[in-house]
Amino acid sequence: MDDQHGEKQLYFRDYVQILGRRRWTIILVLVIAVGASIAYDALTTPKYSATAQLQLTPQVSATVQQASNPTALPVVVDVPTAIQVIQSTSVQDAVDNQVPGAAAVSVKQVQLTNVVDVSVSSTDAKQAAQAANAYAAEYISEQQQQAVETLNNAEHIVQTHISGLQTQISSVQAQIAALPTNADASTLGQAQALQTQVAALQSQLATYEGQLGQFQSAASLDTGGGQIIGKAPVPTKPSSPKPVTDIALAVILGLVIGLGIALLREYYDESIRTKVDLERVTRGLPTLGLIPAIGDWRSDGEPYLVSKKAPTAPPSEAYRSLRTSIQFLGLEREIETLLFTSPGAAEGKTTTLANMATTMAQAGQSVVVVCCDLRRPRIHEFFGLTNGTGFTSVLLGTSSLADALQPVPGTPGLYLLASGPTPPNPSELLSDPRAKAVFAQLAQLADIVLIDSPPILPVTDAAVLSTLVDGVVMVACVGNSSRREVARAIDVLGRVDAPLVGVVLNKASESDSYAYYRYSYGPTDNEQWAKARGVPAKVGTLKLTSPSSPSSSSDGGSSEEGST
Repeated sequence: MDDQHGEKQLYFRDYVQILGRRRWTIILVLVIAVGASIAYDALTTPKYSATAQLQLTPQVSATVQQASNPTALPVVVDVPTAIQVIQSTSVQDAVDNQVPGAAAVSVKQVQLTNVVDVSVSSTDAKQAAQAANAYAAEYISEQQQQAVETLNNAEHIVQTHISGLQTQISSVQAQIAALPTNADASTLGQAQALQTQVAALQSQLATYEGQLGQFQSAASLDTGGGQIIGKAPVPTKPSSPKPVTDIALAVILGLVIGLGIALLREYYDESIRTKVDLERVTRGLPTLGLIPAIGDWRSDGEPYLVSKKAPTAPPSEAYRSLRTSIQFLGLEREIETLLFTSPGAAEGKTTTLANMATTMAQAGQSVVVVCCDLRRPRIHEFFGLTNGTGFTSVLLGTSSLADALQPVPGTPGLYLLASGPTPPNPSELLSDPRAKAVFAQLAQLADIVLIDSPPILPVTDAAVLSTLVDGVVMVACVGNSSRREVARAIDVLGRVDAPLVGVVLNKASESDSYAYYRYSYGPTDNEQWAKARGVPAKVGTLKLTSPSSPSSSSDGGSSEEGST
């Protein structure tokens, strides 16, 4: 549907139709994506992933921390720093010595806890488990080594303090021993002060000796740094590739890319796909018929009259509907000569005309088909007739109209005026006044004259012929015709004031031509149609003039009645 500004609006059903038309593009992209995923998985060497769980702890225990600094706050584990240490070069080199060829480690914190997952991937499942456990153990070993070094340093400092205190105590005690035994009050006071000093120094000494004992005990017993709470088991299934997951992702990616390409192609595609596409560029011209694809037609290059070989098939019903539409055009204006053309080649104009002529003749009308495609004449092949004598023969006077007309075998009331010998100048020959005289004479002999012409855009023949007829039907084809070509063809016919009466869409989709699949149209009675037009019915016969002259003559000319 178009909005008020002429822009195309797409609704849900439009998108569904687009996806239906472009389904092979989507399927192709999907197959490529899934195929690439399968090929990648098949060519990729399987890898196994093993994970060990490590609980991080401070390097020095809380008891040692409290002993060394009673006022210090509790130590909190710095998890990001610990992760960097596990992934450091020193740890990796140490692990490589234990597990030659070990891959790099991946460390991930478990939520907001002090627990981390230490993972290693390798093509060897056993090596992956050994490496993961080695990384966790090496981190603990390094942390413990650093803790021991820290404790040793603290122990050395405390020992220094103890040695100093012991020296001071010995010095004070020596001073006490040096005091006289029969001391006076002053000496007694001095001795008492020294005793107090010794007691204070001994108290400090006892404190430092306690700290030293704790440090020595921690150095031998403390396991600061971390604890393995879950060893990495040997994996039994590879962690990559994951065929099921990869294929699922490939399907999603393929669908997304396929849909994008399908919509992009639809946006830039100017080909006519539906009746709506055709009506957007035909500027209000009526769509006279929607002809579905002919399923029994093996090759478009081979003539096939479906209206004769399969009269009950959906395309035959569609041609009968087209016949009815053309007959109703005669109620508005006299149409005795009708030209069939198309914007370009291979759009089915000749096929449409041949089936249209057969359908009209089957309804009891007298029909003459004239081949004015003097460049690539083909319509005679549909009827199994020759092309040696025909329209050009009559124009050049080498044959009479009666001799040039050929009755179509098996179809009463249908006659063919083939193209005849191919001229060197088709456009000039068609513009000759004698061409219009031939059409006028044929119109007197038959109910309707159907004229086949070359395409509009490649040559000027169709534009020339359109000025000599009562009506022009333009044929377009799904997949072959483009909106631009149809618009240009209409402009060309408009410039010569051609009587364009409507368009026909070949190979229409089932959604457009569904009516032809559900209903059957019976043959139109020729007498009723003739009565509606106000002309006498000529049931299946032509009243031909004398073979000696291509024009009608009332005196001296013998008449010949041709019937099939």
